[in-house]
This record gives sequence, C-alpha cells and structure tokens, in this order.
Amino acid sequence: MLVGTVVGLLLVSGLAAFWLIEVHQRIGEATLVHGIQTRDHPQSVRCIPVKGNGSVWACGVAFHAESVCYLANVSVFGSWNTAVANHKCDRLSALGGIPPAPTAQGIALDLQRQAGGAVAACAKAEGYHNRWLCVERGSGGLACVFVRVVPWVPFATNAARPQACRKNPHLRVVYAGA
Repeated sequence: MLVGTVVGLLLVSGLAAFWLIEVHQRIGEATLVHGIQTRDHPQSVRCIPVKGNGSVWACGVAFHAESVCYLANVSVFGSWNTAVANHKCDRLSALGGIPPAPTAQGIALDLQRQAGGAVAACAKAEGYHNRWLCVERGSGGLACVFVRVVPWVPFATNAARPQACRKNPHLRVVYAGA
C-alpha cells in the first residue's frame, strides 16, 4: 500500500513537472512586448513564439533606423532574458515588415540613443551598400565614424578618417561650420 502511494505521488509529481516545463504557457506576447518596450524604448516590437509553450520567442525590435532580432528565453516562472540573434528574424516572415528604411535622421537618433552623445549629421557613404558616415560631437571636437546598417543586426561603428566626412557633400557643411 505504501509503495503504491509513493509510486502514485511520483507519477503525479512527474506529470505536474512535465506540464509545468513543456506545456504550461510561460508568458504571453503582450507581456513580453511590453517588457521589451519598457526596457529598450523602441519604435515597435513584435514577438512570435518559437516554442509552443512560450519558453522561446523571436522578437523583432525596430528603432528609428536600427532593427535588432532578439531570442527571448522565458523561465518556468515567467522571468525572461534576451540575446541578440543576428539574422534569425530574416527567416521569419511574420517579422518581415519591421525593419525601418535607414535615413540620415533615423541613424543619428539611434546613435544618440546608444551613446548618449550628440550626432551632428549622417549621410550615405558613397560606394557602399550598407554604410553611412556620421559626424559626432564630443569633448575632443568632431569625430567621423562609419556606421554599418543591416536589418536585424545592431549598429556597428568604426572610426573613419576625417577626410571621409569632409569629402562627403552632405557632411562637408558640418565640418566647415566647426
């Protein structure tokens, strides 16, 4: 009798654990989207479940010109964390309309959001498909940077020679006024 009770309790506990881990809906889309909006302050967010129980989500996050794809992992208790998943959202048609078209103003706003500094101006880098040049104002004066803008990938910036910004017709005025 005691053995039967123990086996029964183990069976019930195992089924409950299975339900909690594999079946139980861990988090809803609205809750996850709200959490990402509160944390990152993007222009838009859309999440789709990767696993049916809400334990893994793919979230497309769009700022002014930058778009980032996150994989959100949700614990059994509903807490979550995100990791950048470059290009994962490319394969998910439900997230296809999220990445914004890059504009000089949008790139400048996103750089300011990231670094907290002042960006004087941005312009498309001639001869490049996905690179832009931006002039940043810092304590040391003006700095010219390349910004790589690719859908679903966080911005990558690299220092550029000042001549690159001075030669760009849209940024020449910024340097002349400095």
